[in-house]
Formats: sequence, C-alpha cells, structure tokens
Amino acid sequence: MTLYIDGLHPGTRSVSIRATLFPEDEVRQCRLATDPETGRSLCYAIVELADDCAEDRAISRWQNMEFDGRIIRLRKATPEECAGRDDNRSRDNNRGRAGADREDRRSEFWRR
Repeated sequence: MTLYIDGLHPGTRSVSIRATLFPEDEVRQCRLATDPETGRSLCYAIVELADDCAEDRAISRWQNMEFDGRIIRLRKATPEECAGRDDNRSRDNNRGRAGADREDRRSEFWRR
C-alpha cells in the first residue's frame, strides 16, 4: 500500500501530489525526500495509501506520464524505502554507485 514516485519536479509539493494523483483515494502519508544538508528536493516521494486497489490504479494511470512538467515513474515501494530513510545512501542505492563514487573522489582529493 506504499508507492515510490520518482522523477518529480524539484518544486513539487505533497499537496499537489495528493490533489492531482490521488483525488479520490485516502492518502495516509506523503513524504517528499530532501537532501539533509541542503534541504533541496531529491525529486522522489513515498506515498502511503489506505487501499491496495488505489495503488494499482495510480500505477496504471500515471506510469511514465507528465506531472508538473516532468515524466514520473511509480512502483510499489520496497521495505527499505518504506522505513523512511532520508539519507543519501538510500537514494544512491536506487541509482547505482553514484554516492559511493562521490565519496571516493572526496577521499582521493584529501589524500593528495
């Protein structure tokens, strides 16, 4: 009953997600992920719905559709995503080794 929505515009707010994507469904919680250091949007959200059918309807209706000027992707959230981890590692695990590579470069810079 929890969805992962990726590809959101940085200016997207939870109010617009609730009103546009789930106008007829009960949304228990909508969390927009932000960078803990800068407060900037990480362009994804975790949405908890009250009904499994609403989840399937949203995926079939909004998958790869335009929302706030961006193409969004929806899928059922994994348990790790549902746990509410907002650190960069949870985001980087979904994107490959991007964060680990960044850390490697920082470490290499300071070793010089």
